[in-house]
Amino acid sequence: MISSNIEREHIIKAIREIDSNGILPGRESRSFLLIFEGKRYPPKYVLSLANKFANGEELDPSRFSGGQETNNFLKRLRFDIVEISSSRTIGKSISSPKRTFERTQKGHDERCTECKKTIEGMLKEIYGNVESNYKFEVSTNVEDYKVFPFYQKLKEILLELQKCRGHKDFVRTPTLSRCDFFVPNPGFIVEFDESQHFTSPSIMDPEIWTG
Repeated sequence: MISSNIEREHIIKAIREIDSNGILPGRESRSFLLIFEGKRYPPKYVLSLANKFANGEELDPSRFSGGQETNNFLKRLRFDIVEISSSRTIGKSISSPKRTFERTQKGHDERCTECKKTIEGMLKEIYGNVESNYKFEVSTNVEDYKVFPFYQKLKEILLELQKCRGHKDFVRTPTLSRCDFFVPNPGFIVEFDESQHFTSPSIMDPEIWTG
């Protein structure tokens, strides 16, 4: 049973904890997602953590159900919930059923050229000069950065990626791959959130859009 004294502020504290610590294995959501500040979170796990801030301990997930019970509680606290349907519906919102985009064979996905052209046009409108498919001659060998103060952190990231992937030989090019867009002034790059990136597919599935 969900404690009635859990407030919106407790939910936000739980979200911040997930931002800092990530999601425990097995606590991902395959049916619904809580949307907050443009990010997606597993609703039931968020609610379990929120109980810690309201009542001093994490709520055992066996004591309450996901789906309707969890979603209704979160919606009452003014949080947006979206459904991940088995038919691969994109961005089907529980609170806004009209905002539904059905995936088709010609639908948008992480490698959609139409979407990339739209983003490129937007960047050019704002910043002027935009370089697409830009190549930086930057080494992918961590040992080349020994003299830099961020070397140790960079190596820690590499070791964690190796543990996550289960092997060490996933870096196969001597320099960084081309980026989607480079904006010289003020100086930043834009990358689509594609499957080769860090994002966990259970949390930020590129096939899920919100209206």
